[in-house]
Amino acid sequence: MGGAADASFQRTSLHVRILASIVCVIAACVPAWWMLTKIERLPLPAEAVRALEARGACPIRTAWAVVVPTNECESVRQELQRHSLCVDWRVEGTHCVAGAASATSTYRVPDANVSAHLAPLLRRAESDSVSVPYARKIRVVFSLLQEDASVGRALHGWDLTHALHNISAYEALAPLARTVRALERVYDIQLESQVQWYAPLELEPQRHGAGQDAFYTVSMQDARVFVNAEQWRLDSYGTADLSPATEVRTLQFVLFVPSVHAPLYLDAETLHQQPAWLLPQWGGVVVWNGAHESEHVSLEALQEPMSRFAEQLRALLGLERGPDVGMAVEGLVWRRTLEMARSAVETLGSIVRLVTKIPNLGVNAQVRDATLAAIEALAACDPQHADAALHHATQAHTHASRAFYDPSMLATLYFPSEHTFAVYTPLFGPLFMPLALGALREWRRRRHRR
Repeated sequence: MGGAADASFQRTSLHVRILASIVCVIAACVPAWWMLTKIERLPLPAEAVRALEARGACPIRTAWAVVVPTNECESVRQELQRHSLCVDWRVEGTHCVAGAASATSTYRVPDANVSAHLAPLLRRAESDSVSVPYARKIRVVFSLLQEDASVGRALHGWDLTHALHNISAYEALAPLARTVRALERVYDIQLESQVQWYAPLELEPQRHGAGQDAFYTVSMQDARVFVNAEQWRLDSYGTADLSPATEVRTLQFVLFVPSVHAPLYLDAETLHQQPAWLLPQWGGVVVWNGAHESEHVSLEALQEPMSRFAEQLRALLGLERGPDVGMAVEGLVWRRTLEMARSAVETLGSIVRLVTKIPNLGVNAQVRDATLAAIEALAACDPQHADAALHHATQAHTHASRAFYDPSMLATLYFPSEHTFAVYTPLFGPLFMPLALGALREWRRRRHRR
């Protein structure tokens, strides 16, 4: 009985059936495994992106006209064309015309010194290291920071908190109101304020003199690291939209009231009562050494600091100073439009090159649709309508960035083939090895019987 059972258990046909059933189960699971693990890789409009890149530094162009009291139209046009603003110039002189056939805007200059009169238009965006990178929404946070409210008389508040709701109604805020009004075409500016009672300095100012005549100074080198970001809680949570889907730039303007190191000046040579300096792409600082008799700061006392903040805001948002504010705004609109268009094309080109270089880099429907939306937005940029062109260029930049940083792409961007083998070998190795050895043993047994 026992021998018969052993013989039945070791029959070759039974072994073959077991191996075949395992192989069939694996074969049946392969389609499901393939569908669950394959990388979705939809086609991208690579040719359209390469066509945009072929335009070089000028993905979009505009045409401007200038009327000058001269007959040297061609020389004036060549001088303007050297500024590399992606602008086709049309020059209309006394008895001559040169350049583009038509123009979206026309500017008149009183004499042949064209570059000086058109300086707000001729500023190049890439040469600006002070202004903040462009975003439609700008949060402007004014902070009243007291070095140590326990030393001397503490300031419990300021009238700026309520005045920011209607800055045009207050004479002390007139410079700020003019700046915000001039920038309405380019930015959506939201104003906030806060008060802090303890803002210690990270650096140690240099002391001069003794007794009642003592004062403190910081050098320009120290002014660059004046802001104590670790201990100054400058994040303000007011009415601003801080949702992740909205790109918002925040600018900080600090009115610093010294107490332990009072009065505090920028350097020992020019002891300005209210020293101020600009921090590129961050904000500005004004040190308030004025005596405050009340515990509440009035708008009249804030007139000079707010004027300084308005000048700093213009510089940080790229608005050129000059008598012709309209020309400065026109130049800013075009620079921001060109900046957004260039960034969008560069990002789209990076996406196409990455997808071409990395075979396992996924391209899902969101990435493809965002890429197509960016290309369509760039195609919709019409220099004839400057504000609409800025809107479309910004949308193109947003869609391109959204496609580049899509989580589905980032998940496989750093997932090399070596990692795939390292994951699947310990999983399938112990399964396939007994099957392979069993199949080899049965093949040898059948061959031996023959």
